[in-house]
Amino acid sequence: MGPSRDDYPLFPGVKGFWIQVLDKNGNSHNLSSLAYDKKNHDLAWYPLKRQTIDQLKQQILSDDLSLNPSDYEAYAYEGADTTLDGEDVIDDLNVGLKKKKPLIFAENRNDSGDDGEDGESNSGNGDDSENAEDDSEEEESSSESEDDDQSSYRYENTGSSDPYRNFTRRLQCITNGDWSVYPESIRSTYNGEILWTDGNQAYAVGTMPAYMVVRRSPSVPTGPVVEVGQLKELFLQKRQEFWKDPASAGDLEAYARRDDTHEYTVLKGFIPPTLVGKETPRGQSHWRKSDTFFTDFAKNYPDQVLSESEDSLIIGNTASHDTRQYLAKWDRDGKDRTASAGMSYMHLLVIPKREILFFFKKKVYNVVSLGSPAIIEEMIAHFWRFWESPESRSKITWWLKEAVERRAASVVDTLTSQTPTLVDEFQSIMKEVLASTEKFARTLRELRASEDDKSLVFGFHPAPEASIGHLHMHIVLAAAEFREFSTRAHDWKTIPAKTVVELISGEARRCDADSVDSSCAFVF
Repeated sequence: MGPSRDDYPLFPGVKGFWIQVLDKNGNSHNLSSLAYDKKNHDLAWYPLKRQTIDQLKQQILSDDLSLNPSDYEAYAYEGADTTLDGEDVIDDLNVGLKKKKPLIFAENRNDSGDDGEDGESNSGNGDDSENAEDDSEEEESSSESEDDDQSSYRYENTGSSDPYRNFTRRLQCITNGDWSVYPESIRSTYNGEILWTDGNQAYAVGTMPAYMVVRRSPSVPTGPVVEVGQLKELFLQKRQEFWKDPASAGDLEAYARRDDTHEYTVLKGFIPPTLVGKETPRGQSHWRKSDTFFTDFAKNYPDQVLSESEDSLIIGNTASHDTRQYLAKWDRDGKDRTASAGMSYMHLLVIPKREILFFFKKKVYNVVSLGSPAIIEEMIAHFWRFWESPESRSKITWWLKEAVERRAASVVDTLTSQTPTLVDEFQSIMKEVLASTEKFARTLRELRASEDDKSLVFGFHPAPEASIGHLHMHIVLAAAEFREFSTRAHDWKTIPAKTVVELISGEARRCDADSVDSSCAFVF
């Protein structure tokens, strides 16, 4: 393993790199409009993607800061003698690893003598920043009903340089929303409100990537900024898109009655067509067109059921947690399958049983189609009952090791038949995988997570971003140590269960009070 990278300050577990942009006089540009350290606007943080230095220069300097990339060179750290090659890929370089040693984009010095009349720059955090901070403190002290977290996002127009000058992309809210549960969020959005963003989704609300947005008054691209915060509406957007499609209602009705003759156009995540008519895993029935891999799960995969209530099942994830078992060189088709791994060492699922949902009998498709949060609340309560039971840790750790071993057996079978020369290499990797799995298991056995802490993430993937067309809640150990070898490919679409419950409940309350709202048509 190479040197470790810092996590995103607002999103533990996501790796990236720190940058600093210096003008020709060595002064830092103000990077507060990017994914930044709130205590230091000289620095910005970017998620790690497979980009070259030249691509980064274009994105950061040109797209985000409206600077000319050709005027800047990249350096591994401040004071480095040699520049980085434009074709170098950031993933492969040990640069920007830590906040104390960011990747540097430095403006080329102009030797013609016009560096400025007094040798100082007004951009970034030069001498003007101290006065700006004084003004900021005075203005914050006079604002009303501000908590400490939110006040750090208030914008004070005390200088000629607007740190949010790139926030000119129009974003229209599609719901009335109170996001105060997340301290960094913009507050009290309303349906139809226009906010302004830079288009960067590298921020986060809770566990969700998000836009940073500004509220302007008047609400035009150049209007004064009156509030700054973060906004996440992926769930709301997917929910609205689902119900705007006229075919959704018919698909759901057919899905609920397990109609195999219906042509599903909106609903996704059924079993592959090649399985239709074939025997289910234990031979008790045959796969149907309207089935998913979670249909009749307890009958088909009883060994994966860790706990059962009257209304839901807690099941082990079929996938191993370790991406080292999903590398392209082990794959039959030579494809990188690391996104198929689990999201953490402990990645469990809770699913409702078929045709049981309290006061009405329906199969349950996805959170975008739910009209009541009751089943979600039951699934969460079921997990906590299981978690507090004496046998929960042994059941969980047994299955997690089982998933690792099953994946290993599958890979060995593939390699033996296709590339036997790689078997020994894979077995060597497996020694490391099993060692870390046992280390995680020991830690998990001692973990005493409760409903009051944030050790566990309960989340949903809104359709059509969900792989299986049957409601399922992901439960993931959130600490970075448990996610060291796991995938983060699905973090962007993981919506906290609490957010889903709050928003569905809010819709139901609004529809009770306003029956003419057309969006109420889908509430059961």
